[in-house]
Amino acid sequence: MTAANGSNSRDHNAAARHYNSLLHSAHEPLDPLHSMQNQAIAQFPPTSGAINTMNGMCGYRNGIWISLTTIVAALNAVLTALGSSIAGNADQKKLRLRRAVGLREC
Repeated sequence: MTAANGSNSRDHNAAARHYNSLLHSAHEPLDPLHSMQNQAIAQFPPTSGAINTMNGMCGYRNGIWISLTTIVAALNAVLTALGSSIAGNADQKKLRLRRAVGLREC
């Protein structure tokens, strides 16, 4: 689902949050929110499961080294684009992102 063309980010994001709130599986695609400038967010997670796996663990994923710094940077980038606080640890940021996206508590 995507909000109508010509809408502002607030309208788009409200529609996206509503859609995302209806999802039942961690594998269903999220309707991406837009930045405060009404632009697509490059690091927006494709599914709620993708948020859940941002667990702060270092290691290889799909042959690429992922560090805690990389995970926190991705969370910070998405939260900043949404105008949300980046305070706290990775788990607090994931919860803030889940709420911003419109997902139920896990």
